Amino acid sequence: MPSSHFLFGRKSRHSSVAGFTLVELLVVVALIVVMTALAFLNWRSGEGVLAIERAAAKISQDVRRATELALRAQQFSCASGTIAGYGLFFSNAAQTSYLLFADCNNNQRYDAALDSIVETISIEKQAQISSVTSGSFGLVAVPPDPAIFLKDSAGSSITSAQVTLSVVSGPSNTKVITINSKGVVTIQ
Repeated sequence: MPSSHFLFGRKSRHSSVAGFTLVELLVVVALIVVMTALAFLNWRSGEGVLAIERAAAKISQDVRRATELALRAQQFSCASGTIAGYGLFFSNAAQTSYLLFADCNNNQRYDAALDSIVETISIEKQAQISSVTSGSFGLVAVPPDPAIFLKDSAGSSITSAQVTLSVVSGPSNTKVITINSKGVVTIQ
């Protein structure tokens, strides 16, 4: 006859009950909660790092975009004067955006009163411009070569300029974009 733990609907004396105690279950649940919290925190900080990487790549693309607009001699209506080229303007005062502009007075730099803004380009929410060479600078591409002009806020020519991006929630995470007078962009 097969052995059974039950004899006539009753448990035998030799049966054992297997399971976990309440304390063991609480310890396992606590470990899972702690590991999930750590993973979530690391995911949020990684999200900020990716945001500055995307913002740095966007700036690099916009340098190419300004150059291509100048090469195509893209039409744009200036309030006064005629368009000489296209450029980008970065400033410490605008930490969340930069400008794509049309150089309407042919001085190869951004003049708020004379040049026309083509687009205000916003940086991702988790990234910000933390510093800019000389407080502000402009890059202007002028056809037909295109010649690239880098000028600081005083209008003096500079050989290279840097834009430093940082994560809003953790300024220690940075990317430095360097643009030289040939229009070459490096991201570190």
